[in-house]
Amino acid sequence: MLIDGYGKRTGIDFSNHKPENLMAIDQYFLGVQTREKAQQSRKYRETNAIAIASYLGEVMVQNLGGSWHFPSALEALFVRLLGNPFRMQRYWYVLLRREKVYVLRAALEAIDRTSREFSLYDFYQEWERRVRSVP
Repeated sequence: MLIDGYGKRTGIDFSNHKPENLMAIDQYFLGVQTREKAQQSRKYRETNAIAIASYLGEVMVQNLGGSWHFPSALEALFVRLLGNPFRMQRYWYVLLRREKVYVLRAALEAIDRTSREFSLYDFYQEWERRVRSVP
């Protein structure tokens, strides 16, 4: 829903999961204002990080041939008991050619550092180069 909201505000169709859409997320949603809101509200930070990580991961799955890895029931219970959804980043990732891509960690970094310092599009491009360079 959050990504759909981004689309309505920008007029961009995010449903196709194109890598170029990550540039729009960088430009419109990963600036100082988002970082400041995330610092003030844990819920805002969690919601945005999970939405952005989900979108980033799906872009990687659809365009680089990755696959999602989700936590087992025991891992999910462990994270829930600890009360910190960010611990989930250890168990929730995209697998690209046997390498784990921690998309939630990348989303958090993009929020905390803003896109000037950490671009999701550049993150994607780096992984694309790695995948394409290995036969």
